[in-house]
This record gives sequence, structure tokens and C-alpha cells, in this order.
Amino acid sequence: MSSGDGAFVVLVTGCSDGGIGCEVARAFALRAPPLASGRDAVLVFAAARRGPDAMQSLAGIPNIVRVALDVTDPASIARAMAEIDRVGGGGLDVLVNNAGVGCFGPVVEAPIATVRHVLDTNAVAPLALTQALLPLMLHPRGTRSPPAASEPVARVLNVGSLAGALCGPFGGVYSASKAALHMLSSALRMELRPLRVSVCTVLPGGVVSNIARGSAVAFDPARSLYAGLARFIYARANASQSARSTPTADMARRIVDTALSPGYMPASMTYGHLSTFLTFLSRLPYWLSDWLLMRNYGLWPPSSFMIAPGTK
Repeated sequence: MSSGDGAFVVLVTGCSDGGIGCEVARAFALRAPPLASGRDAVLVFAAARRGPDAMQSLAGIPNIVRVALDVTDPASIARAMAEIDRVGGGGLDVLVNNAGVGCFGPVVEAPIATVRHVLDTNAVAPLALTQALLPLMLHPRGTRSPPAASEPVARVLNVGSLAGALCGPFGGVYSASKAALHMLSSALRMELRPLRVSVCTVLPGGVVSNIARGSAVAFDPARSLYAGLARFIYARANASQSARSTPTADMARRIVDTALSPGYMPASMTYGHLSTFLTFLSRLPYWLSDWLLMRNYGLWPPSSFMIAPGTK
């Protein structure tokens, strides 16, 4: 697609092959722009840290531009912003902050450098990218009339997780990063509304993705106090990736439907395998949800797997 101001421009981060972002980019590329946007076509920027080589399945789709973007690197963000500004005609209509990294293992043993990396990637980076790209979202392009007051001028979707609403054992670092993203997304939703930017927090349940393969390592069974629970820890790392997990393309269509729906988006959107059950579990009193989750991950009742302090 040629550059210009006639396109409805979308940026999706975390688009490596096989992940949610890849399918979101593909789904956007197959759709027509919203009528209220006044645009005549959709132009999608699909971003991944390792660049186009990580997005081979998106090659050859004419209205997808594959770009290298490390969301934790300000210089990489600046380069991507310049390309979007140049190729996209000087504006951005939808930002999908999807890039993220998993982290599973006992919180008390997680390397602090790993904790900082996960928080930086999953919570700080989406905010940094939103801040950097906001001028493109607010910049009017072409001669079209501005959308009606009932329509936002741009949309931001932050892909969180139900793990950010329900923290179980051995997923605390990841849950903390997503909970932080949820709170930042809520603040952005309120603060950007007067600027006519709509913000939605996406909370996937069990959805087929790359999250387990891309998880940070925070468990060493050879040294851990929780070595006897290794099978539970590995099960937690793969909890969202089961035979019954929602297909990635289904989740992607829900995200795109939400982004392209008329008017302002809902504050949040939840979808995926076990999402209703996990939402219910997150609303139980702590004493009950703690007991249920500890039982599920081998922590209740306390047993001989634990090594007394000073004996190792």
C-alpha cells in the first residue's frame, strides 16, 4: 500500500509468528476501516523485537508493514515512530500494546533483574509507547472532517491478562506486571477521554500463544526450596496452553471487533478459555481463593517437600 493520509493506521506490538499479536495484525489487515473514520483502507504496522524475520507468516500481505520494535528501547521506539509517521501519512488510529513476556516460579527466588525486566516489558513499555505515539494519535490528517463527538479520534488497547486480576502461586511476577498494566490502563482511559482517545484493557483467559515459550526463567530445581513442587511450577507456566485453550485467531477477532466497534470502547474486554471461572475466582474472599489455589499447586497442606531453613 502506498503512503498517504487515506489509510486507517494500526500498530500492533508483539507480532512474532504464532502469538496473539500476529493474528491481531492479520485480522486488522482483512478488515475495512470504520465508516466513521472516513478512511478508505487499513494499513497495519506489525512490530516484533527481532524484526521481520520473526513475522514470516505476515510476509506478502500487502497492507501489513513489518517493523523492528523493542518496546523497552527508547531509540527503537523513536525509529518505529518515524516510520509510522512517514509511511502512515502522519497519524495513528489504533495502538495495540500486546508485546509481553511471561515469568513463572517462586517470587521469593526470582532474580531481581528478571523481575525488573518483566515489569519494564509488560507495564512500563506500553506506557512509554503510548506516550511516544500520542502526538500521532492526536494529529489530524488530510482534509476529512473530524469524527463526530460520539467517536474517538484514536484507540489504545492494552493486552493484560486475567492473571493480573487473580494471582496464584508461582506466577506472582507476571501477575504483578499485568496488574500494574491494568491500573495504568485505567488511568489512561480516564485521562485520555477528554482528548477523545478511547482506551480498553484486554484480559485474555486461556488462549493459544507464545507466552510459555517466551517466559523468563525464575526457577532452578537444583537450588530451589520448592524443588519438590517442580511439576506444579511447570504446570503453572503452561496453565493457559491446554488442548482446550481458545484458538489465537478467535481471540484476535474479538480484539479487532472491539477496536473497530462504533463509539468508545468498553473499559475492558475479557475472553478466552476459563475466563468466566477465573473472573469468579478472583472475586472470592482471599481466605477461600488462597486455599483453593494453594491446594491446586501443591502448597496445601504443608508437607515434607519443604526444606527447613539452614538445612540445605
